[in-house]
Amino acid sequence: MAIPPPSTFIYKVDPSGHSIGCDVYVPSEDQATLFPNGAPILLFIRMSGFMCFSRSTAGPHWWQSGTKRGYVVVNLDHRLAPQTKIDGIYQDIADACRWARDTLPSLIPHIAVYTSKLIVAGGSAGGHLALLAGSYLEPKPLAIISLYALADPTVEGVDAKTFPNPPRGRTQLIELDEVEESLDEHGPVVSASQEDDIDLETCSYKNRGAAMFYLAQEGLLYPKVYGTTNVQEIRERWSVPWLINQLGPDEDFPPTFLIHSESDSYNHYTQSTAVYDSLVQHHQRQRPQSAPGESSLAHKLWIVTDEESPFDTTKGKHLEHSFDSLQMAQDETGDLDKIFARKVWDEFLSGLVRS
Repeated sequence: MAIPPPSTFIYKVDPSGHSIGCDVYVPSEDQATLFPNGAPILLFIRMSGFMCFSRSTAGPHWWQSGTKRGYVVVNLDHRLAPQTKIDGIYQDIADACRWARDTLPSLIPHIAVYTSKLIVAGGSAGGHLALLAGSYLEPKPLAIISLYALADPTVEGVDAKTFPNPPRGRTQLIELDEVEESLDEHGPVVSASQEDDIDLETCSYKNRGAAMFYLAQEGLLYPKVYGTTNVQEIRERWSVPWLINQLGPDEDFPPTFLIHSESDSYNHYTQSTAVYDSLVQHHQRQRPQSAPGESSLAHKLWIVTDEESPFDTTKGKHLEHSFDSLQMAQDETGDLDKIFARKVWDEFLSGLVRS
């Protein structure tokens, strides 16, 4: 069933005057009655590698599945590196959450919004940002959904350079003059790039996509995205497992659903299992008498196997990074889509938003 087109808003203007936008999808009047006390908000942060893409690359199933269940879905952009470092990028997410809670209800007065029921979801870099919202945002989100995130950028090898070999997807080294404009830290602030800057399925890229792979070639991820080469500083501010491990028994982390393909060749699925393990350990610190795996654990982990893929894996087609954007059908028509919707919306979120 077709859903109404979104309303587009500017949720933030940065100090340089750059406007950062979002699309807001609302349920129909009939769908809105599913939540008599007001619709929950799901805020989605698309994949970006912190450097590429725009909100147009998000999988449409997020607002198709969300609105028909009565949710308001916000699909947003954020500023991109290296012109903006991760602290500024995360601040965009925090400001978007504040805008969704404080300003959005007045912009869609025909829909009642339950602003305390805010879910933050994201894929890849967006998943990392969603998890950081679980660590830093106040008030806490109701829940976090993280897909295939690079949740710990300090894992060995993340910032290793491929030089003198070219990066993945190229047979020759990327020359600086190909990416110099994109890597100009004093250039114009950017919050969206062309959708075709990277094709993840073929690993072909240009423009800002080439700039992202140039960082891998030269080992420049840390200074260009995180603004430092100090690994301990990066760990203490941006490693989600580390942040969770610092929580005391009286400190909470929102219920979190971690989703990752076992065949992800960009971010290994152990990035998500490490977060889950830290959440389980925190749960045990809070409830030392509980047994591992007890049903009171609010966090979920789903490592998606190739057997759950609608594709013929005998032909080499696996569930790849960003599979929910690139490899899923629309409106819950495929087998994987139905499993995804059941696990995310009906099993994980339904009880939380109705409690």
